[in-house]
Amino acid sequence: LNLLPFRYFTFKDPQAQDQVRSIVTTDGENIWLGTAKYGFYKFNIRSNVTQTIHFDNEQSPYNSHRSIYADQHNIWLGTLGGALRLNTRNPNASPKEINGSAVFAFLKDSRGNLWLGTNFGLYQLKPDGDWVRYTHNEKDPRSLSAAFVRSIYEDHNGLIWVGFETSGLSYLNPATGQFTRITRNARGEEVSGNIIFSLLEYPAGVIWAGSESGLNKISFSKNNSGQYHYSIKNFGEANGLSDKSVNGILADNKGFLWIGTIKGLLRFDIRNERFRN
Repeated sequence: LNLLPFRYFTFKDPQAQDQVRSIVTTDGENIWLGTAKYGFYKFNIRSNVTQTIHFDNEQSPYNSHRSIYADQHNIWLGTLGGALRLNTRNPNASPKEINGSAVFAFLKDSRGNLWLGTNFGLYQLKPDGDWVRYTHNEKDPRSLSAAFVRSIYEDHNGLIWVGFETSGLSYLNPATGQFTRITRNARGEEVSGNIIFSLLEYPAGVIWAGSESGLNKISFSKNNSGQYHYSIKNFGEANGLSDKSVNGILADNKGFLWIGTIKGLLRFDIRNERFRN
């Protein structure tokens, strides 16, 4: 990694020297950054110009960012106060959605639905503008496993995978509206950790889940009766992880996963299952 052309950026304003919690670009030139406490920034890498965006007053929870989603039409900001559909010309006129819920994750699925993971449930914004909220019901094992959603991902079958703050991993079948929890299988294999920070499918049929306790490989298939079966393999510090907390996972087109941890970036070769710091 020391051979890669990394560049380091920081803020000159002392108040802006905050944790960057969300980052996205749609054109490779304008970089949108959400910080933990002090608002939102647009940085142009060509002109080196930064635009600062604050919502309401400085203490507003809408200045505390946790997630972001952008496409060619909209930029959605997930904050501790709720979701904002950014009005780029007049940010303080940005429409606010699901006020009072902290938004930790976004997903735009293959059907055009926008999913929002919050500390008060899972929300679905349909293409027609209707909202659906999924909540936890202790009496219904097919409901959302818990209220606090940390991560969301759609696999190649159209299943919506949901990672929780304290309750592991589940997937939703949108056709039935029912959730299935990933629990210990017949071989005694289970997901390590309860906080699922990151999710990825690569290749098709293999879900990678990053938790506070390591990296999990979940290989699943469907039998003739339409039921899903899965095996689970866990990777931790003993296997080469620099830190057991896996906060982000991306795949390239060469068979590697790129894994972000508190102690840096790793490359994982899925063929021989080896890490490189």
